[in-house]
Amino acid sequence: MKHLFILFLSISVLVVKSQDEKRLALVIGNANYEKGALKNPVNDALLMAKTLESLDFDVILDTNIVDQRSFINKIKEFGEKRSAYNVAFVYYAGHGVQVNNVNYLLPTKEVFKSHDDVIDYAVSVQRIIKYLTKMTDQVNVLILDACRNNPFEKNWDATRSIEAGSGLAKMQATKGSLIAFSTTAGKTAPDGNGDNSIYCQVLSKNMLKEGVNLDQVFRNVRAEVDEITNGEQMTEESTQLTGQTFYLVKRTFKKEFALLDSLFDNGSYLPALEIASSILEVDAKNLEALVNKGNIYSELEKYDKALEDFNLAIELYPNNWEPYYHRAVHYHTIAESDQKTLSDLNKSIELDSNHWEPYSYIADIYFEQGNYKLANDFYTKAVLVDPGNYENYDYRADFYAVIGEVDKALEDYSKVIELLPNDPDAYCNRGDFYYDINNAKLAFKDYDNALEVDPFNARVNNNKAEIYFDQGNYDLALKELSLAIKNVPDPLYFRNRALIYEDQENYELAYADYSKAIELSPDNYTNYNYRAWFFENVGEYSQVLLDYSKSLDLNPNNPYILCERADLYDDYKNDQKMALKDNFRALEIDSAYTRAINNIALIYSDQEKYDESIAEFTKAIELSTDSIDVSLYYSNRA
Repeated sequence: MKHLFILFLSISVLVVKSQDEKRLALVIGNANYEKGALKNPVNDALLMAKTLESLDFDVILDTNIVDQRSFINKIKEFGEKRSAYNVAFVYYAGHGVQVNNVNYLLPTKEVFKSHDDVIDYAVSVQRIIKYLTKMTDQVNVLILDACRNNPFEKNWDATRSIEAGSGLAKMQATKGSLIAFSTTAGKTAPDGNGDNSIYCQVLSKNMLKEGVNLDQVFRNVRAEVDEITNGEQMTEESTQLTGQTFYLVKRTFKKEFALLDSLFDNGSYLPALEIASSILEVDAKNLEALVNKGNIYSELEKYDKALEDFNLAIELYPNNWEPYYHRAVHYHTIAESDQKTLSDLNKSIELDSNHWEPYSYIADIYFEQGNYKLANDFYTKAVLVDPGNYENYDYRADFYAVIGEVDKALEDYSKVIELLPNDPDAYCNRGDFYYDINNAKLAFKDYDNALEVDPFNARVNNNKAEIYFDQGNYDLALKELSLAIKNVPDPLYFRNRALIYEDQENYELAYADYSKAIELSPDNYTNYNYRAWFFENVGEYSQVLLDYSKSLDLNPNNPYILCERADLYDDYKNDQKMALKDNFRALEIDSAYTRAINNIALIYSDQEKYDESIAEFTKAIELSTDSIDVSLYYSNRA
């Protein structure tokens, strides 16, 4: 299936928070005080707002709030929206004081001449806490970068501290919340000499770190602030958060997924599965890991487990197009009904119509069904959705090539070259098509263009060798294949050179190349098939049987090779019992495999079981769709 590579590449960039998680923040920075003006709170508020926006928060930002009513209205605006969000952050930078062990945040233009003025005209932190405590089962964070003492003890100064004194009062977080202070209770924090306070700078940096949970973020901030200030400032938090560990930036596991992709591409499915499972141990809802795990199980033919992972991904992310797309590919892989496959593909398009993969896959299905009009429509939709993606033109070109639309195929192959002028494969693909339509001259021209881009491209050498071989120019074919092998010692190139040696009756060199292909790729059953056919050609039937048996060890569900070995048992070993066993095994794999049915009928005929023989020949005639085969089965029955 041409889309197999998409299974991993298409999901390389995913959201790092829950699909439905909504985040809200209130950010306030007050600096422009009549007395005790501060330099950095507005800058701190702007930095924090920018940080939170980058973390997908909807941010309510205000600075230099002049009076209590305006301050309270801004808090109410936040409170009215809170219930529609899963996560809430409040950050305040500016002057704050305690009166009678209650913490107050100060507007910039109110006048405070007594304790009662603070109580009457400042804003109690409890007004914010009130809205946070309504959502105790979710994440609520209050950050007070305003550790200030009572303003009536000294005149205002130009730091965030009124004086080195009492600071803010200690607060105990309520259920479902975390309260963070830029310094410990009873202490004060400096405004900072730069554009931002030390606390805000350190907090912003640590909030953006990947894979660090919220509790660890504040522990890291405390350690860093302590180090920078030589122990003069120590931050403090009180937390009563509930539920799962919360991450501002979930770990993306980039290195792990890169290794997983590489292992998958190389067919190392079990190590890839271990990596996907280890990621899910850390992040049980990781969409990319779930989909990868499902795809790996599908390759391992553990289809029930694959479906479990795809279904879980859809349950966790019902509004994400990708799990539906990958489940559709899975359904198609296990030959589920096209209706199920198409349903999931259409659902993925309904959720997000801006991805070309579902359109192209739908086109594949219609192509397989022989519905060329709809196939063409959907290949074209894929092109329109992503006109800069060369793959869409490449796939449509292959489609046009199969249905005989030569000019359209050439147009799309040429478009691929236009998009990828330095890709030798783009030239090779068009060159291959030129050769398919019997234009060897233009095929060679494209192959030469590919070699200009990559002088050591083994595919080009192999393709040129194929043309020379078909033209009967064995010397040039061998020369090109030897170059291909020198550049890339691929088993395919050894097999192809062996075929030429075999055709020249140079059996020693042919045997050496077939064996070299097996040595390079001992787990590839195809290599054993080719050497088996070679042994059959030279009459080494015992070796043929060994290679067929090794091929079937590696790929036991190949009805063609089962029938090949069955013929060998019947003709060479005169062992009709083993021949029947292999033919029946082939029918277990494919009940309509008429070659096996015909073979069984022939054995029954040899055994003078004529009624059984005629019944099998009749079955083969009824099932076959090939006119030549049907003629043979009629002849045998006659």
